[in-house]
Amino acid sequence: MNRTRLIFILLIYLMLQWGCASHIVVKDNNDELRQKSARMINNMVFDNQTENEIVSDILYNIFYYLNEKYGSDKFDQFYQKALKSSDLAASIRDVYGKRLYRLGIEMFRDLDTTSSDTGSSLLSTDLGIFRIYYVKDSKADHDMPYIKYLLKTYYEELSRIYLSSYRLNNKVQLLLNKMSPPKIEVYFFENTGQAKKYFPGFSSTAQAFIRSEKVDDANYHADAGIAIKYYNILSSAVFVHELTHLIFLISNIPDSIIGNLTPVEGFSVEEVKRISESIKRSAGGVILGEGLAEYITEKYSLFYKYHLLSDVDEELNYEFCSNGLLSLKELLKKHDVHAVSIWDLLGLGYNRELIYQQGHSITRFIINNYGNDKFVKLLLSNKTDKDFKEILGEDIDTVNRKWFSKFKCKTSS
Repeated sequence: MNRTRLIFILLIYLMLQWGCASHIVVKDNNDELRQKSARMINNMVFDNQTENEIVSDILYNIFYYLNEKYGSDKFDQFYQKALKSSDLAASIRDVYGKRLYRLGIEMFRDLDTTSSDTGSSLLSTDLGIFRIYYVKDSKADHDMPYIKYLLKTYYEELSRIYLSSYRLNNKVQLLLNKMSPPKIEVYFFENTGQAKKYFPGFSSTAQAFIRSEKVDDANYHADAGIAIKYYNILSSAVFVHELTHLIFLISNIPDSIIGNLTPVEGFSVEEVKRISESIKRSAGGVILGEGLAEYITEKYSLFYKYHLLSDVDEELNYEFCSNGLLSLKELLKKHDVHAVSIWDLLGLGYNRELIYQQGHSITRFIINNYGNDKFVKLLLSNKTDKDFKEILGEDIDTVNRKWFSKFKCKTSS
C-alpha cells in the first residue's frame, strides 16, 4: 500500500471518528447523582457556602460524565471506592485506568452545554478589573455568580502574593489604562462557532492574549485578557492558569515600552511591533511557561484546595510506572503544546496534557531545590545545556536524573 493511499484511509477514518464523536449534555435533574455528590463532600470543611456550591457542582459534572460515558456498573464501583477512601484521583486511576487530570481534559472537551446557538447575542458585565463577555442564556450566563466569585478570588490572591512580590500591580494597571476598555477582558464561549463569530483567530481551547486590531493606517486598537472556548464548570480549572500567563506576558513588557505607549485612541504600528517582539522574548518556552501556570494554579485553585486534583507527582508516578515519561531534554524540544500530529489524532501519540503535568512537576522541583530567582532566570533564558550550567550549576541530564529520582515503582514480590 503506497503512502498516499495510507494517508487517505487514515483521513477517512478520522473523519468518521469526528462524525461519531459523542458529546454528553449534562442535565440537572439526576437526583441520585446529586445525592451522591453531596454525600462525597459531606465531611469537607468549606471556607464559605459559594465554594461548597461550586465544588458540589464540579463533582456532579464529573459523576454525570463518568456514569454516561462508561456506564453505571463501573461508576458504582468507582463511587464506592472513592467514598471509602475519600481519594477521588486514586479511585479513578484504579477503576478507569486514567489520571484524573487526563480525564479532566477529556471532560472539558466532551461535556456539552444545553445552549449552542451561534447567533445568540454577546453580553458583558464588569467586575473590578475584569470585563466578562458571555452568550445570553448560556451555561456561563447561568454560572455568572460562580464565575465572578472565582475570578475575584483568584485575582486577589495573585495580586497579594505574585503581583505584589514582583511589584507588578502598577505595571498591569498602567498597560490596561492604555487599552480600550481599560480592563482584563474575559470571554466565555460554548463552542467553536461562537468563538469564530465573536473572537476571530481564537484557535485554542483556552488562551491568554494581548491582541491588536487595525484602526487606520497608523494606529491599532489593543486589548488584553483570556478566552475559553468550551465553558462548563470544569473549565474554571484553567482560570488561574490563563491569568498567570497573561500577567507573565504583561510583566515582561519593558517599562520603556509601556511608558511611551500612545493612550487608548490607538497604538502605532511601531508600538504594536515592539510589544509583539517583547511578548515573543518573554514567552518562557512551552515546558517551563506552562509549568509556571500550573504551579501557580496548584497554589490557588479550588480543584487543588479541595483535592479534586491530586498532587502532580502522585499522578506522574502512576504514569512513570505505567507508560514512562519524557525526559527533560525531550520536553525542552517541545515548542508548541497545541500542535497535533496524525498520531495524536489516532491516539498513538504522547498525551499532550502530560506536558502540562511534567512542566508543573519540574517547575516545582527547580523552585524548591534551586530557588525562585534561578527559576525565573532559567525561564527567560534559551534553556540550553549551557544556560542550565550557568544558572543552576548543573547540566540538563543531572537535573533530570535528580528530578526523576522521586518517582518510585512498586516491585512485585
